Formats: sequence, structure tokens, C-alpha cells
Amino acid sequence: MSCYRCMWRCHQASSKYYLNNYHTLASSSGTSVYIKGGEKIEQVTVYLSYKSYTWKMRSPWQFAAKLTTKKYTSRNAALKACASNAKCMGISKAGSKEYYLGKGTAYKPGKGMKIFIKYGAMSTYGGYSWTSKSDYTLR
Repeated sequence: MSCYRCMWRCHQASSKYYLNNYHTLASSSGTSVYIKGGEKIEQVTVYLSYKSYTWKMRSPWQFAAKLTTKKYTSRNAALKACASNAKCMGISKAGSKEYYLGKGTAYKPGKGMKIFIKYGAMSTYGGYSWTSKSDYTLR
């Protein structure tokens, strides 16, 4: 849904979409409205390995919920704490020298924020990194 000049995009039950021309919202059964909010989010994604895990860094996002209120002053200290906690899903960088453990899989935009999402165990072989994913098979 790319829309630079409109305020929202509407979806009718007939599966047709149309762009709003700055009209007001009204209640209507069988339709959905997608409201464009704020600035366009420029997203960056980077992968790194640390403490035998693969971590996916995304910016400008943050975890919607903190696992604990403990603040870590370095990324590596937060990653180490998260790696040793099965309930931790990753970390949020909230500011300079300010990291928190994240829980759940819900993220929200945060200007200047970064998240590091914890993925499965990682190993290297043949010059590649390999991540394991439990409860899956190849068919």
C-alpha cells in the first residue's frame, strides 16, 4: 500500500481498493480503512551472530513490551542476558547506553530506536552461517 498524497486507503467488501481524496471517515459495514500515519518509516535490517545466536537488527523499531525493567548499558551485556533467558525474544536499544530485554513478537516504531531479534542457534560451516529452526522439516 503505497500512498504519498492520500490520508488513507479504503477496502470495500467487493475487494476493490480506492484512495481517499481527503474526505472524512464514516461508519460503513463491510469496509476497512487503512490510515496513513506520521512520517514514512525508513527501515534498516542487519544480521549478526553473538553467543551462538543469530540476531536480526531492525531500525527504527522497538519491542512493544519489556521482559524486565532492568537497564543494560552495553549491547553485548544485553545480548548475553537475552541469550541466557528462554523468555527473552530480543533487545531494544532505547538510547545511548540504554538497552532493555524484549518479550513477545509485537514491535512498534520508535524514532532512533533499534531492536535485535533473537533467532535460533547459529553455527558456521563451509564459510556460511547456519541457523537451526525447531519443529520444522524440509519436504
